[in-house]
Amino acid sequence: MNVSAYGIIRLISATLVALTATLCRADGWFDAEALEAMLAKGDAAGLEAAAARPDHDENRMFGWLGKAFESKGSYFLAALYAREMWRIGRERYGENCGLCYGAGVVSLYAYAAIIVDGEKCEDRSIPQTKLARLMGTQAAVFDYLDKKPVASKERAVEGALQYDSRTTSVRSSDDSACRNADSALPEGSDQGIGAGTPRGPGPRPKLLPENVYLPRQRAAREKLPETLRRFLNLRD
Repeated sequence: MNVSAYGIIRLISATLVALTATLCRADGWFDAEALEAMLAKGDAAGLEAAAARPDHDENRMFGWLGKAFESKGSYFLAALYAREMWRIGRERYGENCGLCYGAGVVSLYAYAAIIVDGEKCEDRSIPQTKLARLMGTQAAVFDYLDKKPVASKERAVEGALQYDSRTTSVRSSDDSACRNADSALPEGSDQGIGAGTPRGPGPRPKLLPENVYLPRQRAAREKLPETLRRFLNLRD
């Protein structure tokens, strides 16, 4: 395993443990049972609404999102986890912090996951829409990452690729990149929606046959290093 990529992953995990034990806002809203039910249904809109509630318990929500992301690997969990990581990091430490950089790595992974998992989709416009939305919701994070030194951007690419490698098997049955209209927030929004009612997971998406999408996924993965380097304006 590449040491720098592994170091990034361990930094994020260690920071998660420290944060959930200490500095975040506690005693707010948190309903593990409801969150687990939404996760089981693939209800990205409901999870996004819950994470955006201004009264949520930061300790437990941040910890839950991190564990859910690590266990499931879905792009939308990565995006929510990165968004929470970025917000907490900025509020507590400013831009020059490990959490902000970690948010960049996880956001870059979400970008990669949509590209790879989107190869399953019968409707090719859906993953493209999701990529565009991710560029809106994570715009500040991507801008921050793009301004980092070349070595830091190279490590971010390594970290995103390592996350993709670690989550390949658990994402084999994940269809979230092909679900239509999976968000309760407008594009580019970073504001909570309070107790608004989420739309729910919607109908099951139409997927291509495995013998069609698996070769496409392999091809997409082979190109991922180049794709992510180009995304961060890295030159060979």
